[in-house]
Amino acid sequence: KLTIAFIDFSINDAKSFVQSVQSLEMLRLLVVTATSLSALAEVFSLKKLKKLTLFTSDNFVQPIQDEVSLLRSKVKDNNTLKELELGSNAVSILECVSVSRSIEKLTLYSYGGLKKEDVAQCVSMPQLVTLHVKDSHPLPLLEAIRRPLKELIVTHPFWSKELDMSRLTSACSQVNIETLQMEVRSFSEKDEMIITQRATAVAKGLSQNNHLKRVTLEGVPESIQVQIRQTLHTNHSILSVDFSLII
Repeated sequence: KLTIAFIDFSINDAKSFVQSVQSLEMLRLLVVTATSLSALAEVFSLKKLKKLTLFTSDNFVQPIQDEVSLLRSKVKDNNTLKELELGSNAVSILECVSVSRSIEKLTLYSYGGLKKEDVAQCVSMPQLVTLHVKDSHPLPLLEAIRRPLKELIVTHPFWSKELDMSRLTSACSQVNIETLQMEVRSFSEKDEMIITQRATAVAKGLSQNNHLKRVTLEGVPESIQVQIRQTLHTNHSILSVDFSLII
């Protein structure tokens, strides 16, 4: 297991680094300046790497189609990587890593929200079991997952106060997942009435969802937890209901 930071991460840096850590299984890579995709492609050539966390202070530069093709090829050829965590700027390589045939857990820090096409790329990954999204608007995420996914985790969400509750209910009724862990309260949010309306809309939708088996909703006010639990248990496919995240 290794955490390492680079001010810059050139192709030569990448090659010499990869040669020195061939047996590495877990890597947390921090890159201060934007770098080329060719350098990043070298990291995916590590044959024993099981978990990669990648943060950058800027978006990856994608000027050359050959570099995109190289990264996609390296990702596709890597059959050992099981977990990938991408910081907000590194999410720009999502199109390239979506070709992975081995990644089972994908964690994204989105800072503002993923587009539906981003989510579609995530769920196109054939081995993906768990999608964990941090710092995002949950509604587009819930609306975009239509192929079966084992688990969706939504933490540190940006809930809009002007959210269309009927749209939220509809999204929750259709999202194709077995396990949902989601915070229904934005960070430091204090308006209990809004949170209650949101939690009620979520529960109403989930109570109509035929795919769900387990639900955890963090941030539900104690005063309505019994009501929310009762609503969810009208859906007999739901086996467990909790109000505290287990990550």
